[in-house]
Amino acid sequence: MQKNKEQSALIFLILGLFIWEIYAIINIMPVMSNYYLKNGLRVLGLIIIVFSRIINLNISMNKSRFFIFIIIVSFLGINNILIAKDSTFLDIIIIVICTIGYNYTDIINKYFYFRFISLATVVILSLVGVLSNQTTTRFDNTFRVRHSLGFYWPSFAPFGFLFLVLYYIWSHYKKFDIKWAIFFLICNQLLYKVTDTKMAYFLVLFSIFMWFVLVKSNFNINNVIIIVMLLIPILLLILSVYLSMHYAEYDNLNSFFSGRLGLGFEGIQRFGLKWLGQPYEDSTQLNIIGIEYFTVDSGLLRYLLHFGTISTILMLLCFEYLLFYLLTREKNIIQAVIILIVFLSAFSDPWFLNISFNIFWIVLGKLVVNREE
Repeated sequence: MQKNKEQSALIFLILGLFIWEIYAIINIMPVMSNYYLKNGLRVLGLIIIVFSRIINLNISMNKSRFFIFIIIVSFLGINNILIAKDSTFLDIIIIVICTIGYNYTDIINKYFYFRFISLATVVILSLVGVLSNQTTTRFDNTFRVRHSLGFYWPSFAPFGFLFLVLYYIWSHYKKFDIKWAIFFLICNQLLYKVTDTKMAYFLVLFSIFMWFVLVKSNFNINNVIIIVMLLIPILLLILSVYLSMHYAEYDNLNSFFSGRLGLGFEGIQRFGLKWLGQPYEDSTQLNIIGIEYFTVDSGLLRYLLHFGTISTILMLLCFEYLLFYLLTREKNIIQAVIILIVFLSAFSDPWFLNISFNIFWIVLGKLVVNREE
């Protein structure tokens, strides 16, 4: 009976995630302007996900860690959702709670196919003219045209593809699949050619390289490796703040990151570094008279400015604990490296905060259960 309940709950969970994924992909496209219809998909997906949790409450949890988990979730709910007025963080909390106790690798593998289908559909429809394929231009050393491929901005498709690659590697960390690797490399090259998105391009190359090296080599996880890997997320956050504060001294680096350091400085000046969260607003519409373009692209810096220092420390502690768990308990350096690549992407781009891209938020639930995957 219990096994049937778990199977039914998993079916509802996957169904809810599928519906929610439709909302998530539409939300980054210039197509559906009807707020109620679009968010109706979001609410419906979340309701089904919550229902899947209600019919399967039989989870073996570590009581002390679960108590800490409840305290952290309560604070994040009050601070990030109510004080900072960010309703999208509710999606993160709901999906993390409702996926606790499941096989995360299996869920991420299924989500890979959801995202693969949705991303490929949008890109193909934009290329054949069914969906809008807006273009923007860059005037750096050369004149370059960037295609949006059906999304609001040219970088959306490449970063969606980066996380797609990370989902696959996470789910197939035991074996290097040469066919998928070649497919990923070809798609990565084509996306770079039409969108000119450097960070996503290089991170995909780095991800596939690390996948190959770590699978083919008998890599020994020692204390030095553990310490270095645990320091990387913290150093990236410190670096994002420092370089933004001193962007004028690093003009070449600011140019390499397309002015992101300067925008980070402006964000720090506008919002300041506070203990608790605060509402965050940007304006990313180009060529509109009277509206100045502004956004904080760095996901790490945006989290700090938007949700405050306390929330940032808690977030870092959770992911540090996850990294430590993966490295010491599961001896899974490939999945640990994937978490670090997510943080590397968050140094320059905002997708860390978007669980439809960064589905790895759900793996934090691994830390409160007793049984292994």
